[in-house]
Amino acid sequence: MDFIVLDITGIEGVEVGEEVVLYGTQEAESITVEEVADLQNTIAYEVLCALNKRVPRWYYRKGRAVACSDLLGKKVWGDS
Repeated sequence: MDFIVLDITGIEGVEVGEEVVLYGTQEAESITVEEVADLQNTIAYEVLCALNKRVPRWYYRKGRAVACSDLLGKKVWGDS
């Protein structure tokens, strides 16, 4: 099952539809896959493999989105 619940209780200004970063950097905050793995008492490889192929993949170069894969890994848009 692909399902996630985020408890935003006590976080002011958060609204439905806002971006959520599971791994990486957003503004001044960041969390690595390795840190998430440590929290789960596992390794980074296992964390990454747990992402279902239905989750779109965004690819960035120098902070700019350059491509996106669809739900089955087919390129939706981006540089050649």
